[in-house]
Amino acid sequence: MTDTVKIYVYMPDEGVDVWRPVQAEHLGGNVYRIVEQPYDREDEIWQFEPGDVVACEMTRLSGGWFLVATPEGGSRVNGESSLKEAQIDEAMHSGKQPTARNKANGNPAARYVDPEKGASFFVDHITNEVIHVGRSCFQYGPDSGDIP
Repeated sequence: MTDTVKIYVYMPDEGVDVWRPVQAEHLGGNVYRIVEQPYDREDEIWQFEPGDVVACEMTRLSGGWFLVATPEGGSRVNGESSLKEAQIDEAMHSGKQPTARNKANGNPAARYVDPEKGASFFVDHITNEVIHVGRSCFQYGPDSGDIP
């Protein structure tokens, strides 16, 4: 069985902005296929459905940063700001990667630093979720989660 990851799909028919967590297969780069899973079309409408191949971006929503299925060519979902896939790839492959911990649950993590711009983000190694994003000017101190 192929490993799946959690991505978020917009639900356009809700009265407020709502994103549904769904399982997807990573096909490479920022491309994912939403896998077959329970989906009641009479109960809720998803922007993308099981079987759809979608582009995803790390996007800031009200609860933090999440991997979100986006319309083609879009770098924003309903005005929310997002990290560019190229920045994330560059930081994960070429940037500094100080060992860290997720202060919320104690899980091992890493802080990935974009070598060009200095911006960084933390990824929980157990959940694979982005748990923090900091601009290049953000000062990480002894209580930041970095492990000396």
